[in-house]
Amino acid sequence: MRGRLQPGWAVVLALSACVSLGGAQAVAQAAPSANQSAPKAAPQLWTWEQVKERLELNNPTLLAGKLNISELQADQITAHLRPNPNLGLLSDQIDPFNVGPGHGPFAYWLPSATLSYLIERRNKRGLRTESAKKETAIGISQQDDLERGLLFNLRSAFVQTLQAKAVLQVSQDNLDYYDHVLKISSDRYDAGDIAQIDLDRLQLQRVQYESDVQSAMVNLRTAKIQMLMLLNDRTPVDQFDLVGVFDSGGPVDALDTYRQIALDNRPDLKAATQTVDKAQTDYKLAVANGSTPMSYIRRFSTSESTFCAAASFETSRSSPLYLKSFASNGGGLDAPSSAWIVQYSTGTNARISSSRSTMRRSATVCTRPAESPRRTLSQRIGETL
Repeated sequence: MRGRLQPGWAVVLALSACVSLGGAQAVAQAAPSANQSAPKAAPQLWTWEQVKERLELNNPTLLAGKLNISELQADQITAHLRPNPNLGLLSDQIDPFNVGPGHGPFAYWLPSATLSYLIERRNKRGLRTESAKKETAIGISQQDDLERGLLFNLRSAFVQTLQAKAVLQVSQDNLDYYDHVLKISSDRYDAGDIAQIDLDRLQLQRVQYESDVQSAMVNLRTAKIQMLMLLNDRTPVDQFDLVGVFDSGGPVDALDTYRQIALDNRPDLKAATQTVDKAQTDYKLAVANGSTPMSYIRRFSTSESTFCAAASFETSRSSPLYLKSFASNGGGLDAPSSAWIVQYSTGTNARISSSRSTMRRSATVCTRPAESPRRTLSQRIGETL
């Protein structure tokens, strides 16, 4: 018959129903066990010393200041270096186009070499080194002031976080206490001591306490985020907590005591004093740089059968001279004047020469007579006044 099932099919359907029911129960039992196997990790507890250490290791502004100090120390080494000598090579009288049977392109070739060294006068090198050392000292003081400011901001964020924790605890205690008040009020309502409207009014006031708790939680997260920003740390807010004493300190001293401590220890004040001292050194260095430079020059030249060597000390000085001319029109009134800047420079070469010749030529061939002082006059038109 069509309405009846065979016994074999009935057994199969019964077994499949039991298997599906057992699988559902196994899944239902496995879900709580999976949740229980992965408990929530406890947050890390940070003390003030640990937070301070994280600031010194991770804050980018503080690390950039340390690199700046290293750069100033490198500049100090560079300032103490002596000037390098200069070597110049010259090749003259090369004739590659008029090559005849009697001579080649290098027949009249005159090679020469010049070696010069700048002599620093009036203690320029010492003043330059002293200025670099003072610049390094100023950088160190500014770095100390930067670290002081960052520590102050970090300490403020740390205390603000502790304060937010204390406010959250007080708000939670107020809410718990008010729940006890509501329980007592509910018992009074059951006993007929108060009306329904009075109980509803008390239950509505509980929303204010819940709002205080939520505001305290938001303020605590904000304080933690601000501190993580100073630390340049990517730790989630829920995975760390601060440990410290949120209480007033010892006795407070007079204001003059703190003012004197600030005058003795403030790094920004020390940096300002060091800046004034460095300015005086820079002034001396500027005066020394304005002195007449002197160079020691050694020249070597050779020709067909002659080798010449000459040594000299050369110095030069140029001074600008400013002249101003005025033009007037025919009516006797002064017209707009034009400024003419005339630069007059003189160069004097004091030369102590020594020469040596070989083969058939005499020493006078290699030694030139002392040059007369050279004077050049240049004129440049300035802007119309």
